[in-house]
This record gives sequence, C-alpha cells and structure tokens, in this order.
Amino acid sequence: MILGLNTHNSNAKNLSPENVVNIEWLMRSVDYSALNPNFTEPKAEELQISSIKTSNGSAYSNNVYFRDPLNHAYVKVGLSDKNLSNLQNLFGENSIKRDGDNILLKGEAEKFVSGWFGDIAYKRGYLGADINQDGTLDDDEKLQLTTIPTVLVAVFGNKIQPIAADNYQRAHAVTDGKEWTLTAPNSIESALNQSLEQDKNADGKILYNERRTVKEAKQRLYEIAVEMEKRRLPIPDFAPLEMMEENAKMLKKSLQEQLSKEGVKLSDKTLESTSVQDLQSMLDNAKGNPKAKQTQDTNNQQEQTDIFSQIQNLTKLPKDTLEKNLANNPNFEDEVISIVKEITQNVDNFYQSTNTQPKQEAMLDVQV
Repeated sequence: MILGLNTHNSNAKNLSPENVVNIEWLMRSVDYSALNPNFTEPKAEELQISSIKTSNGSAYSNNVYFRDPLNHAYVKVGLSDKNLSNLQNLFGENSIKRDGDNILLKGEAEKFVSGWFGDIAYKRGYLGADINQDGTLDDDEKLQLTTIPTVLVAVFGNKIQPIAADNYQRAHAVTDGKEWTLTAPNSIESALNQSLEQDKNADGKILYNERRTVKEAKQRLYEIAVEMEKRRLPIPDFAPLEMMEENAKMLKKSLQEQLSKEGVKLSDKTLESTSVQDLQSMLDNAKGNPKAKQTQDTNNQQEQTDIFSQIQNLTKLPKDTLEKNLANNPNFEDEVISIVKEITQNVDNFYQSTNTQPKQEAMLDVQV
C-alpha cells in the first residue's frame, strides 16, 4: 500500500522511474515482524493442545506441531513441502521430529515458526477476526485484520521520494483498504506458509525488499506519481519537514507537562533549547525519586489492568492462562503488551498524520 502526497507542482511528463530517490530506505523498511518466543523444554504434565483452528481443511500434507508463543499450547498447522525442507536446511535434522504422519518442531525451528504464527494470529489479528472460529476468514471477517503495510510517498517537482512507513493498518484506516485486505490469505495456515516463504533470510522480519526488487519498487512508485498527476490532487500548504517540526514541538510539550507533574518546572525558553532525548532523560531521572516512583507504580497498575483487558479481547486467552503466563514467563508480558500497543499505536499514528492534513483529498491510496 502506498499513500501518495503531491507536495509541489509536478508534471507527469517530467517523471520517470529514475526520478525515484531514497529508494534504499524503502527497501529496508519492515512490513511484518515475528514475535520472539521464550520456550523451555516442556514437562509431560504441562503439555496442552491448542483449540485454535488454523484452517478449514488443510491444503498441505505435513501436519506440523509447535507451541503458541503466548500460551505455550501446541498448535497444529499444515506446512508445504518447500517450507518444511527449508526448516530442515536452516535448523538441521534434529529440529524436526517425526512421529508417523505428525511432525514436531523443536529448538530454533519451533521458535521461528511460532514467532510468525504469533505475528499472524495476534498482531495481524487473524485469531480475533475469525468470529465463528471455523479456521477460515470470510470477506466480512477479513475486514477486521491489521495486515496493511503502508508507505507515504511525496513528489517534489520531478523527484519521487518515500518519506515514511507504517504497518499493521486496518482496512478502514485507508481508502482502498478493503480491496487490499480481501486479497490477504484467508487462514492462519495460508498466511503462515506465505510468511515463511517471504522471510528469506529467516531473521523474523519481512522487509519490502523481500517482496520487490529495486527496479520493481521504482516502477511502482513512478506509477503512483503519474496517477497522482492524472488526478490533479490539490497541493497541501505544508511540507513533511514542517510536519516533523510540529510533531517534535508537540512531543516536547507533552514531556514538559509530565516533568511538571514530577516537580520539575521548565520555562518555554529552556524547553525550546532542550532536545527531546534530554527531556526524556530528565523525566526518567525525575521518576527515580521515591514519591515519583510511588505515583508511577499506581499508574502502572492501572495501565496493566487496562492492558490485561485488551489482551483478553485480542487474544481470546482465558483469564487464568494470562495470569499464569504473566507470573511465570518473563517475556510473556513484553510480547502481549507489544501486540496491543503496536496495533493501537500504528492506527493512532495513521489517524494523527491524516488529521494534520488540511485536505483529505490530497491523499492517494493504492495497492503497492
């Protein structure tokens, strides 16, 4: 998905794929990222089988089992021959244990596949979107997914430049999000097989350059620029640099207010001359005193209560399962909080960026 922003007068006749600049940055941008499970060798009495249905009739012959990164229950997913072969090559024969028609993933192979399962089921929202829990998403259910990666592209004269990237957007957050979302895989199993293939270097990230070559990316951005000129989008009265400066001012003001609550008063003149990083350090130090820590602990408890409710709604995990994992798994809290915050923050960021624009029609949303 690309959001096109025509910031200066341009002419389609003067544009070409060679006019695309800063393409290296776009190629390194992240579309999706896997979770990082924390597994230990399971004890026999702790073994659980997940009730999550990952497909409605598997299209793959390899019945593979691995643990869910959040509740550690074993999930069954069909993997393609190609993906299973890649796992063996990457992690060795000992990472795969066969028992008749069933295959158990172990060690780093299990963590790798489980991490991508977590991204798809929870961050992209496949589990929550499957309302009837039949393992397959219909078109209405797909609209609940957070699967849309986006890039904001600007045209300056005859220069075409990607200037920002975001991911995990909902369909309603962009004008053609419905069209994009409906092309997404219709099951966790299909999406998992696709992601395992796309993560070519097995680093737990799917980058833009793992989906397109530089030549293809330049051609696509050029097509968007031409489309923008054809639609003759109005020119907004701001530039990306001005947006960044305004965002920095807002962030500084927020930090000033937080510091004031901690007993640290800053004048507007001091605020203007102090960097965001230094202000954040001052706030961290201010929160280190006992009184500030007591206030912060109270706030944290309320935040954890709110987040706990969000986690239950998002993951559909039972309350006792969440409580057990939060108490016994040191990485569990970080993982689930990151899921909730990443999705909500990305959606909030998108709306904040679009709401700062004087004219909504200046945006061009197309599949990339």
